[in-house]
Order: sequence, then structure tokens, then C-alpha cells
Amino acid sequence: MSGCLIVFANCTDGADEEFNRWYDEVHVPEVLSVGPIVGCQRFRVSDAQSMDQTHRYLAIYEYEGDAAEARDALLKDSSTFNMSDTLLSDAFMSIAEELGPRVASS
Repeated sequence: MSGCLIVFANCTDGADEEFNRWYDEVHVPEVLSVGPIVGCQRFRVSDAQSMDQTHRYLAIYEYEGDAAEARDALLKDSSTFNMSDTLLSDAFMSIAEELGPRVASS
């Protein structure tokens, strides 16, 4: 893995089931069809927080290669994605580059 795209998202009130179905069955496969994007794992932001959170959902997409190339490929292809009305416009993405190897507890 060369890095990850971290997406924070919210859905319209009461539409969680429809949002998650769209995200898992439509959106993730569309994003994974973009060349440098090689994996995805989704999360629901836990209620067990030490500070207020602004978003309920998190997706971490893995990419290989250069961060700018992954971003550009995603932006180029995103105009063809089938977006859902349940996705709120406050979603945002952050791109991170690998800094070192993954370290696990022993």
C-alpha cells in the first residue's frame, strides 16, 4: 500500500440502511474500478468518543503509487459515479501517504 484516501460521510436522517446498501453495493465497486485504488474498508464512527464528531461514517480506501495520481484518477472518474440522494454534501476526503511500515503489537 502506498497510502489511503480517508472519506468521512453522513447520510440523511433515517436513511442509514439505504445509504449503507448504496455505499457497499454501488459506490465502493465504482471507486475500486479506479486504477490506483486497490481496497476499501468501511466503518461506523463509534459513540465511544472523547470529543464531538461531525460525521457518522468512515471509509478508508487504499491506493498504490503516487497520491496525486490516485487523487487525479478518482476525480476524473467520479463524474461517472452513481451517487445517492442519501449522501449529505458535508462529506470530505483526506489523502494520506505512507510514512513507514505498519507496526503491530507483539
